Amino acid sequence: MRVAAIGCILAVTLLACRAFAGDFEEGMRSYKNKDYAAALTFLRRAADEGNASAQFNLGVMYAAGQGVERDDKQAVSWFIVVGADLAGRFVAAVTASLGDLVVRAKAH
Repeated sequence: MRVAAIGCILAVTLLACRAFAGDFEEGMRSYKNKDYAAALTFLRRAADEGNASAQFNLGVMYAAGQGVERDDKQAVSWFIVVGADLAGRFVAAVTASLGDLVVRAKAH
């Protein structure tokens, strides 16, 4: 029973990740083909799910006016989202590393 439940959770997670990556990849494919309207749709979907690369690329599109009216405020807001996410990851990584160091220090 436990193994089946873990298998179900893993399968759902993998499918969600695949769909998540698919939007970003399709968005970048559309962007490279200069189909900015489609790129905007796919990248926004991926960005709304937390994909930092999609968020960054939306910022670029707004800054350059690609598929949207140029909007520096919107561009900056996407760049801030990416920065906040990366800063949060950095803090989490540092905190985990410090925790490991404390545990090792107490063991010696």
